Amino acid sequence: MESTAAHLEKLTAAVEKIYMSIADTDAINDLIDGLTIVAKLTGSFVDSIGGGGAILRDLGAIGVSVFSNQIAKSIETTITNFEIGQENARQFKEILEEIKEWKSPENMDQASRDLLDNQQRLAELAKSMTPEQFSGMQTLLKDINQLGNEIKLI
Repeated sequence: MESTAAHLEKLTAAVEKIYMSIADTDAINDLIDGLTIVAKLTGSFVDSIGGGGAILRDLGAIGVSVFSNQIAKSIETTITNFEIGQENARQFKEILEEIKEWKSPENMDQASRDLLDNQQRLAELAKSMTPEQFSGMQTLLKDINQLGNEIKLI
């Protein structure tokens, strides 16, 4: 099994071969030399001002002072949105609790409790029905609901 370095050398050789066959090698060499000079000048500049850490720290301080109002507004907006989200979650929880209370059998009238009991019995029966029987039951329930709606309209 070859090392990663060996694979990288093969890749480099293949890329070099491609460049040599399709491009003017003198132009590529000039470009590479130019990039090398730029990299060296950048390194010299960073070294002459005391290294990269100091300049990055200073640029960061300048950035914070220039954009401090925007940063503060963004943080304030984030906090406000978080507080609104917490309040919405609290209200949602209260609504769920109210719905649970409202749906509990103790808070239903007798007709609603009977309807709930019948729905539960039908759900149990549906587990043992064939697809044809289940479809017939669905049709029957639909017809019963439609009749109930028509009776309410009269």
